[in-house]
Amino acid sequence: MANVAKYLAPVKTAFQSRPLQIVLVILGVLAAAWYMGRRAGIQKANESQTELPNNGTQIPVGWKPDPFAEHLYRVMDGLFTTAGTKDQAFSRALDLTDDQLIAVNNAFNRLYLGKGKGTLVNWLQDELYYDRLTGKRDQLLNRLRTLGARFNP
Repeated sequence: MANVAKYLAPVKTAFQSRPLQIVLVILGVLAAAWYMGRRAGIQKANESQTELPNNGTQIPVGWKPDPFAEHLYRVMDGLFTTAGTKDQAFSRALDLTDDQLIAVNNAFNRLYLGKGKGTLVNWLQDELYYDRLTGKRDQLLNRLRTLGARFNP
C-alpha cells in the first residue's frame, strides 16, 4: 500500500495546483455546453422531419435516401458548382416519388440542419446560382412545400 501512495503523491500534488483546477473546470464547462448543444441539435433535427405522404409505400426495397441527400448538399454547398450541375440534381430530385423525395428531405435535414442554412427547403430558397430558365429549383421547392416539407422561418 505504501508503494501505491508513493506513486499517487505526485498526482495528488498536481491536482492541488490552481492552474490545473482552472483548466479542468473550463474543460468541464465546455463538455457540458457541447453535450447540451448536441442534444438541442438532435431535437431540432427531429422536429424538422416530415411524415412520408404514402407511408413509405412508394420507396423501392433497398433504396436509401442518404446518398442523394449528400449529393444535394455537395451540389449546393460547392463554391464552384455550375448551374447546370445543380439543375441536373434538381431534375433527379423531381424524378423521385413523393415518399422518396420526403425521405431525401428528412435525410438532408438530419445530416445538415446545423450546417449553414437550415432545412433543405431553406437551402433551396437561399440558392442564388442556378438556371432560372429551366425553373427546376422552383419546381422542386413547390413540390416540397406541397408535400409539407418543413422549413425554418
